[in-house]
Amino acid sequence: MHYKTSLLLFALLTSSAIGQTQVISSESFDYPVGDTLGGKSGGDGWLFPWWSGNNLDDCLIQSPGVDAIGEQVTTNNEDAGSYRLVDYTNFGHLADTQFRFGIDNTVFWVSFWTQQPASSTDEYGGFSFNEQLVAEKLFIGSPWQSGLLGIQPVGTPMVTIPGTDPLALSRMVVRVEHLPGDENIKIWINPPVTHPDPSQSPPDLDEMVPDFVWNEIRLQSGSNQGGQTGWHFDDLVIETEGGSFPGIGVNYCTAVSNSSGAPASISATGEDQAGGQPLFLAAANLPLGEFGYFLTSQSAGFVPNPGGSQGHLCIIGQIGRFTAQIQNSGTTGQVQIPVDTSALPLGSVTAIQPGETWNFQYWYRDLNPTATSNFSDGIAILFQ
Repeated sequence: MHYKTSLLLFALLTSSAIGQTQVISSESFDYPVGDTLGGKSGGDGWLFPWWSGNNLDDCLIQSPGVDAIGEQVTTNNEDAGSYRLVDYTNFGHLADTQFRFGIDNTVFWVSFWTQQPASSTDEYGGFSFNEQLVAEKLFIGSPWQSGLLGIQPVGTPMVTIPGTDPLALSRMVVRVEHLPGDENIKIWINPPVTHPDPSQSPPDLDEMVPDFVWNEIRLQSGSNQGGQTGWHFDDLVIETEGGSFPGIGVNYCTAVSNSSGAPASISATGEDQAGGQPLFLAAANLPLGEFGYFLTSQSAGFVPNPGGSQGHLCIIGQIGRFTAQIQNSGTTGQVQIPVDTSALPLGSVTAIQPGETWNFQYWYRDLNPTATSNFSDGIAILFQ
């Protein structure tokens, strides 16, 4: 096991000739030693706390950690994963309308420390890109009975890296390029920089894998036939390459809590530019499985409980309704739509002009406890 201080150098190194990267999610497992991972909500860029089995103990916090912050996490139950949903909020332009990353021509990096302890008899262990409640999409680590590091794409044979050893502490640095058709995966083991340039530092693995989308990650090990479970992970980082659109707009008008126990919130990402530039609207903290749609107007206002609603309408005047993009909040309590700023759905198709401010809000159904409706807060965007 390396000491934390000796590994600070790795975190301080930078790459060359790689597009700008921005962290989406990170986790250093900075929790009390001996605690279970389930229910922990540390780190950055996650929508919910860790889910780690019904007893919260599919992973445990152990010391010492590998990185300079916090401890490490170790799997505790055979073939039982610990899962966490990635926060899309400031990266809506990189996701589809179901909040899944993996749209064509986007690039992501994932890196983490991994090691199988000598006491473990697990036959696999690693990190997975998942689509929540659907399936694992790509496994990265030590595939089943391989005794090596590599990947296991869904539906195709594993690909391993000769000379690697799961028992050795390893930093896996992975570049995922989502392309039209299949995806490209490049992996470096213990590279000298955080984001290696493939033209200067050839990857240890360079493979095409079947097209996939993802919104969740998993840590898991197992298949030890009643032996000893255990696989260490630390310093998990997920990034996007090529920059990203920051959140835009100014929120206003306080929303009323719904049956989820929280008020719905609206956010916008993309470009605050007129002329059809990318714009995405999202709403979160919605009741599960309920329908709704976004509204827009150039006039902000305040109308309490319109039509018997439990919420407040935050726009007035001529109101556009995105009824062609009705959404259902599903199992995540979130919705998102792309907006064509050259064709807002008012009485006639309306294009946003430079210098105009437009206001947006989400209107949705709820049972609280009887049938009703509610609104998110509002967001005002000044377009250039």
